[in-house]
Amino acid sequence: MITLPLDKTYNPCQDNIMHEISRTFFQNVYHKNIDAFIRSDHADNQKDVSYVKFGKLVRMKRLFFTLQEIVDSKNNNCPIKIAIDGIDALGKTVFADHFAEYLGKNSTRQIIRASIDGFHNPREIRLQKGDYSPEGYYDDSFNYSALKKFLLDPMMPSGNRQFRTHIFDYKSDREILEAQFLAEDDAILIFDGIFLMRRELVNYWDFKIFLKISFQTALSRALKRDKEYLGDENVLREKYEKRYFPGQELYLSNSHPEQIADVVIDNEDFNNAKIIKKFLLNSLN
Repeated sequence: MITLPLDKTYNPCQDNIMHEISRTFFQNVYHKNIDAFIRSDHADNQKDVSYVKFGKLVRMKRLFFTLQEIVDSKNNNCPIKIAIDGIDALGKTVFADHFAEYLGKNSTRQIIRASIDGFHNPREIRLQKGDYSPEGYYDDSFNYSALKKFLLDPMMPSGNRQFRTHIFDYKSDREILEAQFLAEDDAILIFDGIFLMRRELVNYWDFKIFLKISFQTALSRALKRDKEYLGDENVLREKYEKRYFPGQELYLSNSHPEQIADVVIDNEDFNNAKIIKKFLLNSLN
C-alpha cells in the first residue's frame, strides 16, 4: 500500500495557520484516545470505544470500521472520493486526518489525503467583492475548475489517475508547482473543506459526511481558538459575523448539504455528540 497523505505527501493544511491552530486547540481533547484505539491490535472487538472530541455517544472506532466496510464494498473501477464537509471551527481536518490514518492502518488500499485549502483562488480574486462580502466568500474563495482538473477528474472512471493535491498557497498568495502523483484504481481520497456539496462538486463524491454545529457555538470556538494568533477579538468577530457565517448561510440555503449528506454528525456538544443521519445509523446502534 502507498499512503500518500499524512507522512509522504504534502498536506496543504500543514501550511495553513488556521488548521495548525485547530490542531493545537483540539489536541488535548482527543488525540490520545483516538491514537490508542487506532494502534490497538484488538480494536475491532472494542465496540464502545469513544472518540472523545466528538463525544462519548459517537463510537468513532465503529464509525470508521463501518465506513471502511462501505468503501471496500464499492467497485467503481476508479478511486473512491470521500467528502468531509461543514462550517468553520468543527475539526474537519483532524477528523479527516484520523480517518485517513485509520484506513492506512486497516486497509491495503492507497490512501490519498487532500483539502480544499490547497485550491484557493488568489487574494485579488477572493476579495474582489470586498473584505467582508459574504457573496465573495461563497463564490470566490476557491478555484473549483483547478480542483476538478488536477484532483477530481483524474480519479473519475475515464481519468488518467495523475493528480496533484494542491495548486496554491494562499498564505504567500502564489501558485505551487508540485510533481504529479499516480492514483491506483482502488485508491481512497479523503478530502475535507467547506462548500464541498455545492453544485460544482457534489456529483464527484462517492460518500459525503457533514459535521454540524450552530453558528453561535462555532463563533465561540473560533474566538477561543483564533484570538491568540489572529489578534483583536472584535476584528475576528466582525470577520465571522459579516463574511464567513453569512457566506456559509448562502451555502446551506443553496446546497442543502445536511439533506444530501450520507452521514451527519451533530457536534454541538463535545461531550454529547450524536450521529443524526442517516443510513449508517442502524449499523452503529
